Amino acid sequence: MEGMEKTKPITGKKCIVVGASPEECQTVWEPVRQEDAYLICADGGLDKVLQAGLLPHLVVGDFDSSRRKIPEGVEQIRLPAEKDDTDLLFAVKEGLRRGYRDFQILGALGARLDHSYANFGILQYISQQNGTGMLEDDATCVYLLDARKKHLFLEDCEGMTISVFPFAAPSCTLTYEGMRYPLDREVLSSNFPRGISNVIAHPCAKITVHEGQALVMLMKRI
Repeated sequence: MEGMEKTKPITGKKCIVVGASPEECQTVWEPVRQEDAYLICADGGLDKVLQAGLLPHLVVGDFDSSRRKIPEGVEQIRLPAEKDDTDLLFAVKEGLRRGYRDFQILGALGARLDHSYANFGILQYISQQNGTGMLEDDATCVYLLDARKKHLFLEDCEGMTISVFPFAAPSCTLTYEGMRYPLDREVLSSNFPRGISNVIAHPCAKITVHEGQALVMLMKRI
């Protein structure tokens, strides 16, 4: 894949990648039904998508977790069981290769802690490819901010809890606007979780990263 010709980015169209983690995603399916999106299932993510009454454009994986038969006519890429990329990372790479740069990743939180942490790294990989990504389930949205995506604007989130941590570095420098506990170019350190459990205090809030990388976890209303 590394040597293949790059595809021109597809603007205005999201790539939704669905993994096999067992968390519920009921509240996120309705936008999937309505918007113009390219839908990739990573192995057992196929079960979730078919159960929701949707049909994927592409299914990838070694198929060690999916219990459903791939519908006729759906494109598939079968992977070996022993490989460096996880099924989810391969799915994201394939979306990037096909020109997508805006990723919503479902079915990637709430199972094994090591898998969830590995999926935080997928957000970093997307950013390094000049894309944007988020992990989402019914309860949480996870974003990565760095030099490529310096700002996160949060609208209609007043009252929600938000936590921010340095990622892949000992510290990050941030500014918060519209938060109960604001910051102005202050440093968050990995050995002191000062960024946990802030609250969005205004209808429009903003997080800006000035140095380093920040992992942002927004706890949605449920």
